[in-house]
Amino acid sequence: MSRQPRDQVSTDGVFLSTPGVFDGTAAGLRHAFKMQFSPTASRHDEDGGGGRTAIGTAFAMDRALLDFGAVQPSAVDLARAERDCELLREAIRKHPEVLTQALDLVTGGRTDVDGIRSAASALQGIGLTERQAYDTGGGIVALLLLAAAALLIEGCDACVTVVETSPQVQPQFPSSPGPADAGGGG
Repeated sequence: MSRQPRDQVSTDGVFLSTPGVFDGTAAGLRHAFKMQFSPTASRHDEDGGGGRTAIGTAFAMDRALLDFGAVQPSAVDLARAERDCELLREAIRKHPEVLTQALDLVTGGRTDVDGIRSAASALQGIGLTERQAYDTGGGIVALLLLAAAALLIEGCDACVTVVETSPQVQPQFPSSPGPADAGGGG
């Protein structure tokens, strides 16, 4: 079955940082990467006609959020980002099947616990986890932020209409939906 790339995303969940996953990462980057979590409810019928409702949480495999508002720019170490490029280059050259497996998993659109464990193990096996990258002089979060910033700026530049305004009339931009210090405390 062929899937068409989506050009928009509506969400029914909330994007949360998982700082415990990134304990080794610089405090100013720890909350930048967020995963989507959504509430779930399921009804379980019991003998005798009764039932109960179970409440839980599910995470989305096919989307994440890079929250630039949670980044302290001084925490981005360019030497570590350069090392990340080397680590990623080595992985691309020596282990393309591991990267393809990970990409297939996150673009598959469904949560596959066995697939997650297999891909995580494979990434760990080639030294391409955040903790391993950080321990060897890298730290993938910073590289991801730099690459995403370049893409975001290019996209914004393509969308900006140049409008001359007088000093008294400034365009109004929407404010951030979250607190200004979201995740900034480390």
